[in-house]
Amino acid sequence: MKALQRQKKLLECCANNDTYKNVESLSSILQASKRTIFNDIKVLEEKGYVFDKKPGLGIRLIDNCNSAKDDFNCYSLEYRRNQIIVDLLFNGKTITYESLALKYQVSESSIQTDITFVKENLIDGKTVKLVSDEKGTRFEGKEEEWQRTFIRFNEFIFKQRIIQFYNPEILDVMKEYYPKEVVDICYKTIRSFKDYNLYDVADYYLLNVFNVIMVMCYRMQLGFHHDAEYKAFESDQIMSLMYYMIAKDILDLITDPLNINYSEKDIRFLLSYLNANKIIFSATKVQYGKDFEEIIREIVRRMEQCAGVYLSDDDVLYQNLSMHIVPMIYRLKNNMYITNPMLEEIKKQYRIMFDLTWLCMSSLKEKMNINLTDDEVGFLMLHFQNALEKKKSSKRILVICPNGITTSNMIANQIRRILPPLDIIEVASMDVIEKFDLGSIDFIVSTIPIKNITIPVIVVSSIMNENDLADIERVYRSKLVMPRLDTKCDKAILKDYLQSSNIFYHKGKISKEDIIKKICSNLSKDGIVSEKFECSVFEREVKGGTDIISGGAIPHGAVTLVNKTQLAMWVNIEPVKWTKYKVHVVIMFALSEKDMKNSKKILETAFSFIHSKDKVEELILAKNKKELEKIIFEGEQNGK
Repeated sequence: MKALQRQKKLLECCANNDTYKNVESLSSILQASKRTIFNDIKVLEEKGYVFDKKPGLGIRLIDNCNSAKDDFNCYSLEYRRNQIIVDLLFNGKTITYESLALKYQVSESSIQTDITFVKENLIDGKTVKLVSDEKGTRFEGKEEEWQRTFIRFNEFIFKQRIIQFYNPEILDVMKEYYPKEVVDICYKTIRSFKDYNLYDVADYYLLNVFNVIMVMCYRMQLGFHHDAEYKAFESDQIMSLMYYMIAKDILDLITDPLNINYSEKDIRFLLSYLNANKIIFSATKVQYGKDFEEIIREIVRRMEQCAGVYLSDDDVLYQNLSMHIVPMIYRLKNNMYITNPMLEEIKKQYRIMFDLTWLCMSSLKEKMNINLTDDEVGFLMLHFQNALEKKKSSKRILVICPNGITTSNMIANQIRRILPPLDIIEVASMDVIEKFDLGSIDFIVSTIPIKNITIPVIVVSSIMNENDLADIERVYRSKLVMPRLDTKCDKAILKDYLQSSNIFYHKGKISKEDIIKKICSNLSKDGIVSEKFECSVFEREVKGGTDIISGGAIPHGAVTLVNKTQLAMWVNIEPVKWTKYKVHVVIMFALSEKDMKNSKKILETAFSFIHSKDKVEELILAKNKKELEKIIFEGEQNGK
């Protein structure tokens, strides 16, 4: 029941001079909470109505009150504007000034003023457009714009009636416009965050999230879903997935009782709002116990060793891992598998961190009694990457070229030769300068000058040369206060961990399985790994491919089955079908427990051979193994 209708009926109930009505009976008759009835009485008194109130009996309306009853006829200004909004927004109608003027018995200029009121309070650059033509006036826009308009309308109502999230009146007010079951389920879900101590957020942010979820649920019930692309840098899109499982779980809680479906883009829209409204979910030691706490701490310690960055003081990282790993263990033990919507992008943009996360988790999977998947590892990696970015242990470089993405990718591949592998190199077109937030970018590499930008910009030629690379490295060190990169480290690692006997050169056809068997057999024969190592490598491949688009692969097995850290390389002139791509260069990565602290450097060295197609092509141009080793060791022989 609408507020005006309810208040009018309240007056009718109290109009009998001989009968008093108590709040309990009025609440039952009007199907509204007692708090709402008290608020209605207050509104009526402000409008001039006078009530006789007697404790224990109730209230009755005094006849000699202000004659302001016109406030409750269907032609009042408030009622008229409310109905116009309902027709345009909730009913999707096309209206005309003439028909509305006739319906509400006012002039067309009054209706025009009403439409101006609607535009001022509901319409902005992100909402629907108010379109007028020979057919009439209506709202038009994409689904995201429709939902933003509903959100704006709700905000208008919240502000107009001074409603906060924990005010019980919010339910009655929202039920004037939205289905009762939608309002109740959405409110109960958001309220449960507080009841179960699952969030740490200011209360006023909860009103925003309740607003968004209620609108989404209402529109999904009508069969409408988000259809807009997520406009942000690829790395920002990837990192936003930290909220993916939370958004999905919230939608599950809401949609299951209502028997409605949601889409992938609905999840992405909701997670962006969770991020914007600073919803931080927490996990407590009491909830999960000391044994589980120690597992999380051990995972963090292993990543500290691998990445060379102190993380044990990061309570947010611990909370995020706890919130993800507990349900992850439940899913995997019950054969419930999720899909990571940006897994390929994660592997491309964060390959080193992705593989390090696998290494950290794989050694503990037996303790947790689970079988990991690439999709789960991709989600877990985001929490570690976020922790590293907070520590400023990785930088973000944006490459821009007006000639197209292909040229930008070529420049990016050149840059990767000289910058640390954990750095994020984003490729984009020129229009992102105006569209996207550049706040997270550390510096820009561009083939044209860019004005009015506070971020350092390095202008290079379309065809990168050594001078351009030297300029980039110089600016990187000076602007970002980073030490010079030590290229000798790679050679030292190669000499320590890559023996000539573990380098294989092959011209003909061969299968992925045969390559893995031959390398593992050779490592096992020399006592580098146990006989079970081969099985763990194949098991890892089943969980997700270790190949990348450049034409290389880095297969690896369980850390617990390695006696001595060692790399092995297989170069095949004929392309080999791996999991998703055809590869020429395979780097087997066998890491022992005692060398976890060196894993990042070793993995970086291995990745340096396959990070680009140019590097892969350089290796397959070798005519024999001797020439291949000269390329690998840059002319030096490895005597081991």
